[in-house]
Amino acid sequence: MASYVGGFHIALIVSVCFLMARDVASGLNTDFLYRICNGNRFPPDWHEKDFPAQFVWKIVRNTPYADGYEYYTDKVYYAIHFYGHGVCTQGLPQNECSQCLYVATDNLWKNCDTSVIGAQIQLRDCRIRYEEYHFNNDGFNGK
Repeated sequence: MASYVGGFHIALIVSVCFLMARDVASGLNTDFLYRICNGNRFPPDWHEKDFPAQFVWKIVRNTPYADGYEYYTDKVYYAIHFYGHGVCTQGLPQNECSQCLYVATDNLWKNCDTSVIGAQIQLRDCRIRYEEYHFNNDGFNGK
């Protein structure tokens, strides 16, 4: 039993080292640059508290498949028009764009709760933004 547990620990350490080396070799950089949480919040009685998370998830899900890793979207939701944007650094493999966006989303919700009407986060290799106003005059295509 002790040798199995020891072997498990060795396998775990080797796996972690492999994953760390793979990220270093890949060039993916998820260093935090900035985040902004919109000061406006949904009212306490807002009936769809999970809408921001669903909207951001749409950005995360679609950005790695968009041309140039740049994705714009919008949605009218109970008379509020929301706009979203996701982008990854050109040249990243698709899976690394996804990975960066997952890290960004995790950081976003740790720093801005889902009651904010808008937020943005910039990591070195990706960025996510959503707002209740149109924030990009160039390139918005409403996909």
